[in-house]
Amino acid sequence: MSSDGKQETTLEAIADHLEDDLDRLTELQLQELARFKSYSDVPVDDLVRSSERNVARVVATLRGQVRLPPEVVEDERSTGRLRGLQGIPVEDVVEAYRAVIGCLRDAFLEEATARGVGLDTALEGVRRLWQLADSYSSELVNARQQVLIELTRRRELDRFAFVQNLLTGTYRDEELTKVCAAQGLRLDQPHYVMACSSGRPPSDHQLLRTLGTAIPSDDDVMFGTVNGVIAGISSSPPARCPEGLTLLHLGPVPITDIPAAYAEARSLLDVALRLGRVGIVSWDEVALVSAVLNQPRLGEALVERYIAPVFANLPRGAELIDSVRTYIECDKNVAAAASRLSIHVNTLRYRLDRYEHTTGADLRDFTETLRIWWALMYAESSQID
Repeated sequence: MSSDGKQETTLEAIADHLEDDLDRLTELQLQELARFKSYSDVPVDDLVRSSERNVARVVATLRGQVRLPPEVVEDERSTGRLRGLQGIPVEDVVEAYRAVIGCLRDAFLEEATARGVGLDTALEGVRRLWQLADSYSSELVNARQQVLIELTRRRELDRFAFVQNLLTGTYRDEELTKVCAAQGLRLDQPHYVMACSSGRPPSDHQLLRTLGTAIPSDDDVMFGTVNGVIAGISSSPPARCPEGLTLLHLGPVPITDIPAAYAEARSLLDVALRLGRVGIVSWDEVALVSAVLNQPRLGEALVERYIAPVFANLPRGAELIDSVRTYIECDKNVAAAASRLSIHVNTLRYRLDRYEHTTGADLRDFTETLRIWWALMYAESSQID
């Protein structure tokens, strides 16, 4: 018999001995696994089955069986997935697997020494066993990582569903405490409500950008989609907004008031989009405009009173209206308004006088100035598609 043939015969004989010593080798592995605190909650029967499979793999490897039975390989993948579900850290999974294979390697060396096996044969057996450890450590880790990816995705979907239900008021009062606790939210902590859009349904890319850039990473933020709008809650107001999007925030409000706050934020987001606003917009910036748009009869009456006569009687009505608008926006400061319009202060005074003469309005009167502002805002907002 050749030296290689003799070596294989010797390794097979040791493999037969290890196979017959299954119970003792299983117990040795369980003692090794007991050193890992993360394995303390794993059912003993589960660990026993894994230990018995380890012995089967070692035996097959020493016998030179390169390809193990498919069911054994699949069991290894199942074990990796199971360890992921059991929440065992990946480093513990690898270290524990190497520890039990090391235990079986020691058992191999003990038997090889007892048989007076030559050094070359012993080294070949050890090489095969460490190759086994490397191969199946990767198998375990890959399977476990896949489970973590699946669990992360599932948690994301759960959070999205929670956000949708919370913002739309789906939860009953008795459910709210339980679901908020499950998501790590306290009922006594107020939150900001956000609605974000580009005017079109969000793509997955936009949603990911919003998740990644809208809120500082040290704040608790939850985002999802509600009827084509990216929506969310956070303990802090938004600090940034992805380019090209409009993000309206409102709050802080108690969690129980979030559905009503979101309905308002969603409505104000539409107004901000109509006005062409981009970036972060607070509710107070568009709330008055929303009030204007929600009173169309009043708006039309004020336009008829303070704007229509200008266009009906003056050839450069748009220029005059723009001057009045700028004057009001500059707190009725003639010098500031003239500077913004890039005209002389006397030119602005002349335009304001013509406006008052044409409409009969008094720009010095606070109440009338408010009516003029309302008319200007309604005329501008109602013409935006």
